[in-house]
Amino acid sequence: MSNFKHIQTKLQQFIKKYYFNELIKGLLLFSAIGLLYLLFTIFVEYFLWLKPIARSVLFWLFVLAEMVLFVGFIVFPLIKIFGLKKGITEVEASKIIGNHFPEVKDKLLNMLQLNYSPQNSELIEASIEQKSKELQPIPFKRAVDFSKNKKYLKYAIIPFLIWLFIFITGNSSIFSESFSRVVHYNKVYLPPAPFSFSILNKSLSVVEGEPFMLQVETVGNTIPQNVKINFLNESYYLENYNLGKFQYSFSRIQKPIQFYLEANGVESEIFEINAVPTPVINNLEMVLNYPVYTGKHHEIVQNTGNANVPEGTKITWQIETQKTDAVAFIENLQPVVHFSKSAKEYFSFSKQFMSTVNYKITTSNRELSDYESLNFTIQVIPDEHPQISLKTDIDSVSVGPAQFIGQVSDDYGVNKL
Repeated sequence: MSNFKHIQTKLQQFIKKYYFNELIKGLLLFSAIGLLYLLFTIFVEYFLWLKPIARSVLFWLFVLAEMVLFVGFIVFPLIKIFGLKKGITEVEASKIIGNHFPEVKDKLLNMLQLNYSPQNSELIEASIEQKSKELQPIPFKRAVDFSKNKKYLKYAIIPFLIWLFIFITGNSSIFSESFSRVVHYNKVYLPPAPFSFSILNKSLSVVEGEPFMLQVETVGNTIPQNVKINFLNESYYLENYNLGKFQYSFSRIQKPIQFYLEANGVESEIFEINAVPTPVINNLEMVLNYPVYTGKHHEIVQNTGNANVPEGTKITWQIETQKTDAVAFIENLQPVVHFSKSAKEYFSFSKQFMSTVNYKITTSNRELSDYESLNFTIQVIPDEHPQISLKTDIDSVSVGPAQFIGQVSDDYGVNKL
């Protein structure tokens, strides 16, 4: 009976290969049907924008279908491969082998039937041994042809081709967005609006105190007739200046303004117009320290940078600013000199003048450079030399006492003659 036991071993090998083939076929069918059903689920949500209840049903139907397919096509063949559950019998396997090999026909089946027969005789055993010997050279495993699974491969490729087509056409968001909505089935999602708002301004920043023209365009299949802007708890209609283009003029913007747009029940996100702070001078004061020869006491000049001063006068500027990081003293053909910051928003600078100068004072901050520029002139009065005017009664004939009459003058007085 050694030949018969070998036949039985070959039958078990055939049965295992048979279920390996079933596993391969199952993997292909699971990929084809499972992925197609996934695409079907995604497309249903993409086009219908289901409510949470309907999306929940869609999600759990998908999970149930995928579990049934996975168990039927993959788990069952694996269980039978590892012998956790009985698969086809040797008799059923013999019929499959007999159909594949013409030389086997019913020999293998008859041999198994004789083996299972309750009668036991030397004649039956001899017949079984003889048939086993005849079937010994035949490779039963060849009755399983893996290549026949190629016909299922084309079905598995179909969902990948669909995905590739959508990816190439630039619509891959169909998968990501719709799949996310299906997975988060309890969350409320609103379908996209027929149009959206696009801000045409390159920047939403404006210098503080300046006007600003907001320009908006609606993008989409629908063009609304009117668009409203909402800010500071007020609503205003925008001006329609072209097809699908609107504008609104803000007179003077002193601080940041948040706004959103609205049309046909569609609202935009919240935007903000940023007011760029302006560096300005609130108060300008000049302290004039006259030279000693003038005999004049120092003087304070308010709110102007113009002055007529004697030659050699030292001037100190004391400036109070707002939203200013730097103040500069700019004189023609001379390097720019920056004021010293004596305190927050307070700057000072000193300079002695020997000649007339045209200059300007500028203010800057992190956003604006030399924003405010004030032009002034320091007119310098040169120090004149003292003058003497002298007359006498001396003549060429008379001899005697002489009288002298003179006048001494200077622009700042005479100390000594």
